[in-house]
Amino acid sequence: MGIIKRQTIFSTIITYFAVLIGFVNSAILLPKIDIEIVGLVNILVSYTIIISVFGNLGFNAVTTRLFPYFRNKENHHNGFMFVGIVVTLVGFILAIGVILIVKHFIVSNRPSGNLFVTYYNYLYLLVFFTLIFNLIDNYYKANFRSVRGTALKEFVPKFSIMIVLLLMVLSIFNTNQFVFWYCIALSLGGILFLIIASLEGDLIVKPKLSFIDKNLKRSMISVGSFGILSSATGMLAINVDRLMIESMLGLSATGIYSIAFYFGAIISIPSRALANISSSVIAESWKSNNIENISLIYRKSTINQFIIGGLLLIGIIINLENIFILLTDVYRPGKWVVVLIGITFLLDMLSGSGSQIIINSKYYKDQAILIMGFVICIICSNYFLISMYGITGAAIATLISKILFNLAKIILIKIRFNLQPYNK
Repeated sequence: MGIIKRQTIFSTIITYFAVLIGFVNSAILLPKIDIEIVGLVNILVSYTIIISVFGNLGFNAVTTRLFPYFRNKENHHNGFMFVGIVVTLVGFILAIGVILIVKHFIVSNRPSGNLFVTYYNYLYLLVFFTLIFNLIDNYYKANFRSVRGTALKEFVPKFSIMIVLLLMVLSIFNTNQFVFWYCIALSLGGILFLIIASLEGDLIVKPKLSFIDKNLKRSMISVGSFGILSSATGMLAINVDRLMIESMLGLSATGIYSIAFYFGAIISIPSRALANISSSVIAESWKSNNIENISLIYRKSTINQFIIGGLLLIGIIINLENIFILLTDVYRPGKWVVVLIGITFLLDMLSGSGSQIIINSKYYKDQAILIMGFVICIICSNYFLISMYGITGAAIATLISKILFNLAKIILIKIRFNLQPYNK
């Protein structure tokens, strides 16, 4: 728990500095630019995340679950990074194909003047550096060095985006310049991580394929395959609301929902920092069959996250009116989105490190099945509730789906491992 506690504290501090900058961006600067542009940059991010998951080819899951078997610092971890680089490059080539295929449907279903159609090709840049970032970040987390990745993911892009937004608000940038530099800012974490890892000698590309015997190869293929399924459905679940809002209601509604979602999601920041390091520690505990340590992480992650998340949610609800004074009345339709998404993430934190426990166990395939059910639930509920209640309906759909998903996850862990984090 010492590593988890120390790195979670550092990561949380960094992340909350990033939240302050993100607050300036989302509450002060973004509302001052055209709402359709706000929707555009958010929908670009959503598509980037989903396509990058497919392009990763499940290697993030391989790193998290199987890196302990490669671990050997003196021997450059038996050529693990060489495999990662090859898989990432192959994945990017496949991602290019996905982007081209999706583009046909995007262009055919939207008018020629649509901003998303105009700037769609920036997805190539965003996906490439997202894949690079994920490769190196997961490698660092597997080596119990999660703080640097947190800084490059949370702080650096938000600070860069703040500068780009300021230049846009001051009318120094036009729309073309703004979108270009916004995408560069989003890619900056991957660019810097690539430079840092190269300078520190972490990108050792000398292959040691002889280390990967038949059993390890079979495990990598199995974990990677289910990693694609689990991660892809997971990212789709997180971003499907924006995709469906953009498709059904347009970029303006997407902009309102994205800003409101940001405020509701603030309470999840401690859980993101915790997940970054706890996953690697849990993987090591499964390798040594240290069930006691896994149980301890499960209990402590649940109670600590819920206490912090509960206090943050109370603070957000108390200040709800102040939030929309800052955002202006254009964003007021997102009021209930803030509350509902905040409750959603609070309930999510009540499941603690449950996802990391399943993913890193021999029952990792169960997580993929759970998330598939979650995706089906959220797509169906979004379709009906967005039609009836607009962006508030999307938030209700997310809340209902998350409740069902977390209940299933808690029950599964109890059945499979006889673990549960609650007392009377």
